[in-house]
Amino acid sequence: MAIADFNQTLRIDPQSVDAYYNRGLAYFKQRNPQAAIKDFNQAIRINRNLADAYGNRGLAQYTLGDQTSAIADLEQAARLFRQQGNTQSYQQTQTLIQQVRQ
Repeated sequence: MAIADFNQTLRIDPQSVDAYYNRGLAYFKQRNPQAAIKDFNQAIRINRNLADAYGNRGLAQYTLGDQTSAIADLEQAARLFRQQGNTQSYQQTQTLIQQVRQ
């Protein structure tokens, strides 16, 4: 789906966590981390347990040079992945945290 499709979904359902999250991913892929962060913020506001949104917001913050915020978000994503039993994503996020700290 394109950003326009997510915009349309959000006009119909302004609480669509999936639309905010996926539009954030689309913005990030288009190298627009500021817009991505805004959408990840909205997705997290709607669903505080959305580990992927924390992880991707952390990556977007890292691309902007905000290492401190990036690590905080990646650590929150790792905690949520662990709580949710998602071992693979937990381990991947732990690896990312180590890379960001270097």
